[in-house]
Amino acid sequence: MKSFRSTVIFLFVFMTIGSGCFPRECQEHANCIKSCDCLDTTTQTNTSCGMTFLCEVESKSCEAAYDMDCTEFCQTYAAKGVCGSKRCTLDSECLRSVTCTVTDSAGNSQDIPCSQQFSCDNDLEVCETAYILDDLSFCELCLANGTSG
Repeated sequence: MKSFRSTVIFLFVFMTIGSGCFPRECQEHANCIKSCDCLDTTTQTNTSCGMTFLCEVESKSCEAAYDMDCTEFCQTYAAKGVCGSKRCTLDSECLRSVTCTVTDSAGNSQDIPCSQQFSCDNDLEVCETAYILDDLSFCELCLANGTSG
């Protein structure tokens, strides 16, 4: 019985320490994507909400906010309608680049790199809403703004 109790205590301590004390390692922001199923209280349906957190270069770990639990995550991001965005502290962290395929009138396609700078919403600490456009819509915006090539 004593052995069982010691094992349970050890497992509890190990799981408690391991649950949040070791930050997630990363090489780039793409390694810091987190997703939670969040309840939409209006429709009473679950929605998957994702967010790209910052990878801190010096420590090679995802920022501390990555470790928030799903309840806090849903209240912070899903409730504010910013799922799919990227966390930021500076506008420079909201640069998005995509390769867009353009077809001319003769039917020839060409891949063109498109980059668009978005602003960081300092209150929510996420890139502005247009940052989360799907690739096709992003390419249309980027090409219309002349920010390709």
